[in-house]
Amino acid sequence: MNLLNELYIAWLCRLNAVKNDETGGSEMIAVVVMIGIVVILAVVFKDKIADLVKSIFDTTETNVNDVMKPIEH
Repeated sequence: MNLLNELYIAWLCRLNAVKNDETGGSEMIAVVVMIGIVVILAVVFKDKIADLVKSIFDTTETNVNDVMKPIEH
């Protein structure tokens, strides 16, 4: 019976330690704040980002078309 009591007390201590552990709280808040900043920047610069992506695709398409042209003799 003594062993069961010791195991129960050890289990309660570990459960209490896990419940009271707050080391991950500040990291979680930092991640949420950073995600919020990224979303705000994406909304503010939406048109610039769309223009940039369109420019990249246009340049890529032009380069691919130039490479895929048949060689003229």
